[in-house]
Amino acid sequence: MLTLLIVGCLGMIAYLLTSGYYYKPFHQIVNEAITEYAYDDMYYLANAVYNEDTAKAYYNCEQENIAYAKVGKRTYFGGMSNGWEYGDRSKADTAIYSYTDEIIFDNDNAYVCEIYLGYDFSKHDNYRNIYLIQQALYSLRYAVFVIALFSIVGWVFVYIFLLKCAGYEKGSDTPRPIFESYVPFEISLGLTALAIFFIAFFTNDRGFAINFGAEFILLLILDVLAAVCVFLVCSICFAIRVKTKYIWRTMLLRWVIVGLSKLFKLIGRGFRSMGQSMPLIWQAVLSVAGFATLFLIAASCIGHNGVTTGTDLFGWCLLLFCIIAFIAFGIYVAYMYRKLEQKTAQLSRGELNGELNTRFMLPVFNKHAQELETISGGIVISNEKRLASERTQSSLITNVSHDIKTPLTSIINYADLITREKSENEKINEYAEVLGRQSSRLKRLLEDLIEVSKAQSGALEVNLEPCRVATLLTQAAGEFEDRLNENNLDLIMKNTDSDVKILADPRRMWRVFDNLLGNICKYAQPFTRVYMSIEETPGSCRIVFKNTSSRELDMTPDELMERFVRGDKSREGADGNGLGLSIAANLIAIQKGNMDITIDGDLFKVTLVFSVFKDEITEKQINNIEKQ
Repeated sequence: MLTLLIVGCLGMIAYLLTSGYYYKPFHQIVNEAITEYAYDDMYYLANAVYNEDTAKAYYNCEQENIAYAKVGKRTYFGGMSNGWEYGDRSKADTAIYSYTDEIIFDNDNAYVCEIYLGYDFSKHDNYRNIYLIQQALYSLRYAVFVIALFSIVGWVFVYIFLLKCAGYEKGSDTPRPIFESYVPFEISLGLTALAIFFIAFFTNDRGFAINFGAEFILLLILDVLAAVCVFLVCSICFAIRVKTKYIWRTMLLRWVIVGLSKLFKLIGRGFRSMGQSMPLIWQAVLSVAGFATLFLIAASCIGHNGVTTGTDLFGWCLLLFCIIAFIAFGIYVAYMYRKLEQKTAQLSRGELNGELNTRFMLPVFNKHAQELETISGGIVISNEKRLASERTQSSLITNVSHDIKTPLTSIINYADLITREKSENEKINEYAEVLGRQSSRLKRLLEDLIEVSKAQSGALEVNLEPCRVATLLTQAAGEFEDRLNENNLDLIMKNTDSDVKILADPRRMWRVFDNLLGNICKYAQPFTRVYMSIEETPGSCRIVFKNTSSRELDMTPDELMERFVRGDKSREGADGNGLGLSIAANLIAIQKGNMDITIDGDLFKVTLVFSVFKDEITEKQINNIEKQ
């Protein structure tokens, strides 16, 4: 019903637009509508006068809304002679609708007929009917738009409601497929297209055969209804397919695509296995040979007679494709090689966390990438095991040191008590003195072990603050002035008036200077110079300790940094424990610095490198550094 209403409104709007209802006055529209029937009446009156049957003409005028009518012969000059008349001539002057026509029966009988209609249309004739119809159409010329709009809106709402309810049965909350849902989707589309083609063809063929008459209008309405029914059925079936997900699974194209994909995967696996088992050189040879073959085929298709044919066009297209494919393949290979190169560089720098995307890689590159990932994973596991071992060792050293510390303290105390007691045997005091000295040395060793363990495990507390390097060095030099003099060492300090500052922990820095200066006092050649200097470079500060060793340094700087290693491998005459440099290096590292040892003959040089502290650094930045 809504479809019929919409079609009727749209047809009426088309008729009203073409008939001029929206820009012509009403009387002109009525005049044009009555013209054809008025011409028929004028012919009827002229024929009655020609046959001398005026009574018939008079009766016709009496039955219709004709106010005045006149029929006369056409004169030689084109005028109208006095002939038959009906009605009052004065009414012709006030008539709204008037019509004139010339009716020719033969060469000697040509009549001119005039008809004037009354403005009230009081008689029930065809003129009145036409007038009332046109009056109704004219009054509805704007209302038809509103009716059409509401009809379209109602049709859309009903259409949406049908689509929403499609597939649901009474009392069911889940949609169910219908018989049509199991039909292949392409076949369903083909049947729909065939039905629409049949409706359009039938309308076109039958419409021209009946010359656009009333039968054609009825046929057109039936065809529109059939087309709407087909559209609704197809829409509902499609909605059910969408709801039940029966579109893709019932497509014939799906089976073709699935079959082709399986075939291509099978072929790809065959080529992949062949490529993995084939050496790289043979893969390169086959790739170049394949491109060369395509180039030769393209060149053979291009003629040399100056006549362009389809074969030439194919050859040029194939040549262009080969060039683009060759360039793209070269770029792809270079890109894959670059990714492997970057991964190798990351491994060389110790960056083990980055993952290499091996998707779309050639088999040979993919295999190499997997080997790099295996190496990276092995290094990570090895590092984790090493760190776990170091933590275990540090924890063991710390726990054992604490357990030994208590009885060692008792030994030291009792050795001191023995030395205070008076004894006639002098060797007892000598033994007690040796016992006390060695116990104190063992106590220092335990303390150093605990400090090394804390430094390496990150449990050592560090409070970073801006420190003037010159002040720290001057204080350390003052503390060791007597010991240096006892060992006949001449201390020379350079650039101690520098105002450069570093971010460090003064307490930890003092321990570093204490270890370094202590080693100098133990191992430096007497009657030589010891140098402490501050060197400033852009953005960094270098603290340098230099001295001349009393013994030959027959080891590398890395060996000196190891724990329990001294400057002389024999350890003869040494009272240290070999942990001084290791402790100093760890303390420098946790303060974000770097310690470097250089050996040049008997020259022993230690360089401490720190970043220069700038005054504009904020407290927040200091806290961030401490957290790091």
